[in-house]
Amino acid sequence: MHCNPRKAHFPRSFLWEDCEEAFLKNTEGKPRLIYHLLEDGKATSDSVQQLIEQVSNLNTTSKAKIIGHSGDPAEGLYKAYICVEKIVKQDILGFENTDLETTELGSEDSMADEDDLGDVLWDIHDEQEQMEMFQQASSSAQELGFEKYYQRLNDLVAAPAPIPPLLVSGGPGSGKSLLLSKWIQLQQSTAPGTLILSHFVGRPKSSSAEAASIIKRLMLKVEGG
Repeated sequence: MHCNPRKAHFPRSFLWEDCEEAFLKNTEGKPRLIYHLLEDGKATSDSVQQLIEQVSNLNTTSKAKIIGHSGDPAEGLYKAYICVEKIVKQDILGFENTDLETTELGSEDSMADEDDLGDVLWDIHDEQEQMEMFQQASSSAQELGFEKYYQRLNDLVAAPAPIPPLLVSGGPGSGKSLLLSKWIQLQQSTAPGTLILSHFVGRPKSSSAEAASIIKRLMLKVEGG
């Protein structure tokens, strides 16, 4: 949510009702972020200030993060980005350590390009989907007959390039995802420092099935090491 004090009046309208429903009544909702753009260090709209105070008073479970900011909009964007990244990692992906390095706002190193911010958030969302599919695929204990495929995959990885890819075909439910996920788990346990690029495709119309999304995700993982 973006509160702009230049709009001096915040009438009892559909917008006000939506804000009340989202921030005041729906206390069990997902974590929310309010970016409040101040003018001369304070809110010039009494209605917006009233809403901010009401949200602050109800925010007993840290469900809403309020950023009060005045100054360069780029600095405000960076502050909002840091908070969104922390919320996604902690509340959605379940990461315990979400401490981020602090740099001086406004410096060249601290300001990310708009495309870079989009890539990071897109990558986090896509990784969540990939983690869910990987966990679902590897949850089965059935590994009958996989040993010969494990060996062929190991030989494929160890062989010098160029080498044709190993194609494992089969219908839905035949165990292709299970084979890949189990082999990845073995590689992670024996060589934890190895970068393994994998991609699981979910529903046909999901973003995981788009070729451009697959290439973009794998490139981001390579760049990130």
